[in-house]
Amino acid sequence: MSGRTHSLTSQKLADHRNAMQGVHLRTLFADDAQRFGKFSVQLEDLLFDYPKHRITVETVALLIELAEQTDVPQFIESMFRDELEDSIDVSTRDPSTNAFINYYKRLRAEGSK
Repeated sequence: MSGRTHSLTSQKLADHRNAMQGVHLRTLFADDAQRFGKFSVQLEDLLFDYPKHRITVETVALLIELAEQTDVPQFIESMFRDELEDSIDVSTRDPSTNAFINYYKRLRAEGSK
């Protein structure tokens, strides 16, 4: 990833955010009958419900582009290889980070039983 590419994507995302500020949610729902299906994910009993946010397919594409440029996929892979603790600066860890790490350790332990 080059800093310039990251900067360009960040600027595109900022421009997109500014353009979306004036868009009402009623308009987004009226324009897309499949909005709930596009912007929600259910994993067993857990529902991630994003349609009530000013998010579009373009928003998602820009976020994915930025995530790829900032090595988020590699970070996620390291998390599942038990390298997560080594990739986080312990001096800046807050309680939510500790909870996140402990949650994934518990999931991994339960999965290996």
